[in-house]
Amino acid sequence: MKLRGKRGWGLLLALILAFCLPLGVSAAGAEPEKPAKSGWKYVKGYKLYYDKNGKLVKDVSSIIGKRSSYIVKVNKRKNCVTVYAKDGRKGYIIPVKAFPCSAGNATPITTARTPSKYRWHRLNGNCYGQWCTRIKQGYLFHSVMYGKTSNTSLSVKNYNKLGRTASHGCIRLRAGDAKWIYDNCRRGTKVIIYNSSDPGPLGKPKAGKLPSWHRWDPTDPTAKSLCRKKGCH
Repeated sequence: MKLRGKRGWGLLLALILAFCLPLGVSAAGAEPEKPAKSGWKYVKGYKLYYDKNGKLVKDVSSIIGKRSSYIVKVNKRKNCVTVYAKDGRKGYIIPVKAFPCSAGNATPITTARTPSKYRWHRLNGNCYGQWCTRIKQGYLFHSVMYGKTSNTSLSVKNYNKLGRTASHGCIRLRAGDAKWIYDNCRRGTKVIIYNSSDPGPLGKPKAGKLPSWHRWDPTDPTAKSLCRKKGCH
């Protein structure tokens, strides 16, 4: 093939660049293209969101907004709850947020659908839980127990066990986390309780510890004024 004039030589140069430059390099500046740090990415079967620094965002509830349905998975062995939202036909693969919890030796490995909810509910041992969502007969998501239906009668001893196996079979949560499930997961929400050495795609958050005088849950929205008054949280 004979090349005539500037047009012919320009065509030849374009072909050489197209075949010889490595992938991800632009012909104009021969600079490697940097992958975007932020946004949604599919990783190991999950759809995860990363901030502008490339750090995994572990609560995307404000990013995706309230959804019409969720699946709640409870890792009994690791005492960790992870809520998942749906990614279209790909299914429930968006981890929304995770909570530390206390399951119990009697907690069943099961799949169930939540039938009912209770603002306060009497628990075993003459105590009460807030923001309760029934998993199945005899088992609830609920706050750490209170001595009475008062947000200033929290069992600090049991709050400080969150993240460890400690319940009679229910799933104990911080009050704010129990309320999130109560408010966002409608009746009929699918709950899967399983065992794994991996806490889940978002990891397991720390619950923190309370001093003995702190007789209310700092995550409880009905007790925020108490924390402001004390200047503790």
